Amino acid sequence: MTSRPAIRAAATPGLMTSPRLLGVDGQRQPFQLLARSAQQLGSSGDISLQDIAGSLLTREGGKAALQAAKAYYDHQTRKVYLLGSVQLKDGRGHALSIEDLAVDMRAKTALTTGAVSGQTPQGAIQAQGLEVRDQGKRLIFKGPSSLEVQDRAASAPDEKPILRLQ
Repeated sequence: MTSRPAIRAAATPGLMTSPRLLGVDGQRQPFQLLARSAQQLGSSGDISLQDIAGSLLTREGGKAALQAAKAYYDHQTRKVYLLGSVQLKDGRGHALSIEDLAVDMRAKTALTTGAVSGQTPQGAIQAQGLEVRDQGKRLIFKGPSSLEVQDRAASAPDEKPILRLQ
């Protein structure tokens, strides 16, 4: 008779370590989501995630990536709350740093009222809030905001900006 390995219950019910989710979104764009850990919270289907990293291939063939310290998925409302040093980047040189971001999966929108700082190949932006609409095609920077556009063709790295809005 062969011996079977012992099966033990997890120390914390509903806890997964190193979960990886692969799939396609509503536009048939492949995505991947990784986390250090995921914990189901009760019987509601809500999930808490730690140390999140994700990527999405866009219809244009580009790649978008996100990182966050924590996330909370509300199963009933289909909202994801990204918390703590949220980083969003795309393959075209755009990057946003946000403290937290609420993503409505049904409406395909996102919102933050916290500080936002961003970089693009053309310059930098600072704002006190951000609304994402039309599946990320429109970004509306809120509150006191500033935009600085650089002439990337200029040879001097300390060249003054060609446009500054505040």
